[in-house]
Amino acid sequence: MKLLRTRLRVLGSVLVAVTLPMLVVAGCTTSITGEPSSRPDASGQAAPSPQSASPSAVPRAASGFCRVRVTSGGTSINSSGTSARSSTVNGHTTFSCGSSPVIAIAAVEDAGVTFTADGATVTVAPGSDATVGTAVIEVMRAGGGTAEFQVTPG
Repeated sequence: MKLLRTRLRVLGSVLVAVTLPMLVVAGCTTSITGEPSSRPDASGQAAPSPQSASPSAVPRAASGFCRVRVTSGGTSINSSGTSARSSTVNGHTTFSCGSSPVIAIAAVEDAGVTFTADGATVTVAPGSDATVGTAVIEVMRAGGGTAEFQVTPG
């Protein structure tokens, strides 16, 4: 019985000693599907790793955007997106998106939405956009006392 236990311990040690280096080597040579391999070629040299695109070569939105849906008089405002914040206090509705300033909604009409920011007032017609403060606001729909627009912080 003692001899059997000793042989099992030795066999277990041999298995660990043989298997562990194989696992380490296998982990070092794993490649991702669709990615070039860096395994050595026939000459024993590793294949060069692919060059990644420079950050400026990949177009990205600077700070994201927010979507806002509001009803006339500020009875309802819903906002979503990059750090979207909105509130209605005593009938005055304001919102901000990302790093944009706080923008007030002065009016929601069929002709467009009137915004106020940094002391300037801008009316944006449905289907168009304009800069309000440092943000660009595109009004997608306005009519019947409801408006939907997208805000890109600037």
